[in-house]
Amino acid sequence: MYTHIDPKTGKAVQNAIYDSNGDVIGHVDFKNHGIESGHYHLFPEPGNPASGHGPGKPHYPHSGIPSGWDALPPGIEPHTPIGK
Repeated sequence: MYTHIDPKTGKAVQNAIYDSNGDVIGHVDFKNHGIESGHYHLFPEPGNPASGHGPGKPHYPHSGIPSGWDALPPGIEPHTPIGK
């Protein structure tokens, strides 16, 4: 997992989730863009974020997030509080 941190605020914007091959398989977004912070995206084609993130792609609510996907490094807060 890799956490993208906004250099201006020091808060987490997104987690990128990788499989054992090093291919990105999902994103957790810590900003609200049409669905609350903490929502996630699944990538049906590992390594291809466009396969599950972008216009017309599903947004999954935080309530169903796979275990650990929303973990943040110690001392880092989400850009927007989860659920907001």
